[in-house]
Amino acid sequence: MKRQTFSRALLGTTSVLALSAVAIVSGAAPAQAQIVKGVYGGGSSLASLSMRQLFDCYMGKTVGGDGYSFSTSFDQNAPTPGLLPNTCRAGSHRVSVEGMYASIGSGNGRRGFISNNALNLLAGSGAVTSTPAVIPPFFDNTNANFGTYPYPRIDFAASDAPLANPGAGANGLTTVSFNNFVPANNWQTTQTVTHGTFGTVTYSTATYGQPIQVPLFEVPVAIGVNTVNPTTTSAVWDINSNNTTDPISAGAAIQLSTAQVCAIFSGLVKDWSSTADIAFLDKNGTVQSQKFYADNTGNGQTAAPYASASLPIHVVFRSDGSGTTFIFTQYLKSVCPQLDDGVNNYASIFNAVSGTTPILPTDTFTNFRTVVSNVRGAPAVADWIGADGTGSVAINIGRDSANAGNIGYISNDFASPYATTVTGILAGTSSPTTAASPLSASVQDEDLRVRGIYHPTATVSFVAPTPSGADKAWQSVDTPAAGGTYQDWNVYNQKYTSGDTSGGVNLNGIAKLGLPTARSAYPIVGTAFLLTYSCYADVDQDGDLTPDRVSSIKNWMAWHFGGSDNTLPAYTSANSFTNPGYDINVFKTVRNNGFHELRKEMGQRIMNEFVKNGSGRAIAAVGGGEGCTGVAGGAAN
Repeated sequence: MKRQTFSRALLGTTSVLALSAVAIVSGAAPAQAQIVKGVYGGGSSLASLSMRQLFDCYMGKTVGGDGYSFSTSFDQNAPTPGLLPNTCRAGSHRVSVEGMYASIGSGNGRRGFISNNALNLLAGSGAVTSTPAVIPPFFDNTNANFGTYPYPRIDFAASDAPLANPGAGANGLTTVSFNNFVPANNWQTTQTVTHGTFGTVTYSTATYGQPIQVPLFEVPVAIGVNTVNPTTTSAVWDINSNNTTDPISAGAAIQLSTAQVCAIFSGLVKDWSSTADIAFLDKNGTVQSQKFYADNTGNGQTAAPYASASLPIHVVFRSDGSGTTFIFTQYLKSVCPQLDDGVNNYASIFNAVSGTTPILPTDTFTNFRTVVSNVRGAPAVADWIGADGTGSVAINIGRDSANAGNIGYISNDFASPYATTVTGILAGTSSPTTAASPLSASVQDEDLRVRGIYHPTATVSFVAPTPSGADKAWQSVDTPAAGGTYQDWNVYNQKYTSGDTSGGVNLNGIAKLGLPTARSAYPIVGTAFLLTYSCYADVDQDGDLTPDRVSSIKNWMAWHFGGSDNTLPAYTSANSFTNPGYDINVFKTVRNNGFHELRKEMGQRIMNEFVKNGSGRAIAAVGGGEGCTGVAGGAAN
């Protein structure tokens, strides 16, 4: 079925490198003829808000309906949700390239990438499937050329969980894809889309070249907690470990130890009023016992139960394929088995296997929920709440009395203070709702345990989910060597080796990002991977010419990854990807979302390997050598 795409006349044959120098004087929409190229992608909801803002900053223009604005009041240190650096609108870095991103979840992003089919950029699975999350918008309502969905092709995807490591080359990458699917004309205006049957599709290196997988930024995953008093019960919160002077700061709602997180997410403790004994690990690596409420201190007050009466703990989790789930369950896998006391069954839960394959880490939380149910019994997870997409998890955690006591894991940019509001589907409803963003917890890190700091004190707090905390955790991550495969860029595969210990614990085989050991390192961290092809066709799936597709993709990558290296000269559109420069707006925008840019060494390696020619592996158009060498066809759909 032929779909509306942007005009062949606009595409023409003129190089985007020349057209990118066209000035965009203000934040108002430029003339249509200036926007000659689009870059299309989707996937990770964790990365969705950042990607929307980065594309806006790159072009110096906001997409219609995305709610962002350029402002001199922008301050990434505050932070300032909804604002973009006003300097994005000035200077020669701006280009006439509009980036579009569909927030559909990491699993669906990988499906679209592996199948090289934009028709797979849908959320959910089954006979009826949903369109992307409402926020950020997945098309531009002020620009007809970018006002339709599905996209004419997929140029990239983003996923917080890595591509599979098949052990037999990229041809082992398979996905379940839609077959016999003809989209409705009004796909972009409906919340459900009926498709045909499913089939198995394998990534084709012969057609698309080698898959490229590189980190986009350093990401903390926040534990959101609703600390509002309920109105339906007599329970009243008594939180001594919050930041009473600034309750909306990152991690200020409550402070949680590793012991508490493992007890809650294993179904062991199900009420905030609990006085149960739970296991913790001391500085010598010995399992000890504490009261669940022992960490409810820190403001010079004596530890006491968190609630005056029963206040159930409802765990909110991602029900769809989620890279955020992968990051969070990798943390659980890394820290919780060490707390097994022979009674709490932590080893059975967090080290569970399916056949010989470990359940954790996983991007499918329902698999983990099944394990907890099998070990603890169905009532342990009966009131856990599944939600599709980060926005829906955030709104079900909430900051209202109806959801008091709820807890879950969310991308940092969906939590206060990095977001003011969130939009998602509340449990038991079907239409999107917008509400205040949830507050988050500070979490005990490994360094605190090793120093014997098991509870917050009047002078020592646990670690908040901040850009700085994420960067401290990433200190242990090595930059992959030149010449590696996409598997070598899976930073989650970097693990401690024999002889590595921490406070009496043998770290051998544990992921470095699952258990960071640096001081002030926020412990629940990961990344969103950028997935691209090494070889692209110069037409899309409808046969429309896309002559500057590769230039647009590589120029954006040069701008983004060059933004990690402040030793480079200022970025200009004239530099292009052959001589990328530095744009301070990149790190400002990334940090305003609660993330941290990559270290410059990693950014340089990505550019040298995949952006600038010379490695023999750089992204190219079919017939253009480098990543297209020996490849026929190129990614088109």
